[in-house]
Amino acid sequence: MALGKIQTQIVAKLEEWGRLTAEQRIEIIARPEDFSGEALDKLLQDDYKVAPFQLLTAKARALGLAPYNVTRYRVSASTFERIPMEFCQENLVLPVGQVGELLLVAFANPFELTVPTRSTR
Repeated sequence: MALGKIQTQIVAKLEEWGRLTAEQRIEIIARPEDFSGEALDKLLQDDYKVAPFQLLTAKARALGLAPYNVTRYRVSASTFERIPMEFCQENLVLPVGQVGELLLVAFANPFELTVPTRSTR
């Protein structure tokens, strides 16, 4: 089996942005082996020299999500006012901002759909 739909979209985004050539995209998609998400990441980073942030952005755009790179985010005294630090550490989330009454939260794994329903207490 070839790449999955989302994996194909990720590779297409990288081509669209000029990070991969059309030939490289075809070569990757034509591979007969199944790739886990981690295996595709490793292939793109090791063999095609795609930077981790480029890969993050391509994944987010392929899924219709907004990427957020937390490496430069600075935690302040107000960061954990609405969501306790322990909850954030256990669930790999980080409150990164607020718009009106809405809290903006970065998720390490946006596919973990149960985190928003978990109790913070």
